Amino acid sequence: MPNALSGLDIRVWGPALWKTLHTISFTYPKQPSAEDKHWYRTFYESLAHVLPCVKCRSHWAQLLRDFPIRLDSRQALSEWVVEAHNQVNERSKKPRKEYAEVLEEYRPPTQAQAPMTRSTGRPLYPWLMPLSVLIVLALTIYIIVHLTSRSSS
Repeated sequence: MPNALSGLDIRVWGPALWKTLHTISFTYPKQPSAEDKHWYRTFYESLAHVLPCVKCRSHWAQLLRDFPIRLDSRQALSEWVVEAHNQVNERSKKPRKEYAEVLEEYRPPTQAQAPMTRSTGRPLYPWLMPLSVLIVLALTIYIIVHLTSRSSS
């Protein structure tokens, strides 16, 4: 099994791939169709043939044999990806992560956490209006003081 990309550092592509795998699992249908299951299985199994590291390909194939992919629901698949990641981390002497911890990393932000955007119905720059009022007020005071001091001289 030749490795055409030998020399590509796993520290570069590994974290990016895991982020992608987790993201895909957390967007898997909650109630997948047979077709969904087919394509997602094909995707995850194909990694055993395309990872840019021959050892990683072999380890992924073994992982698939030891921990068959779970495609019954979004939660089942995302839990499986977290467990797969933990199996790889164990081999790499890295700490395990609990499912709840990973879920929190990928959970969409709540309304309170979301940046202010037009889609939230709140102004993009909530400080802009008070700042504008202060500037106009300061200019008004300056003009009044300036005009008053000119007329009294």
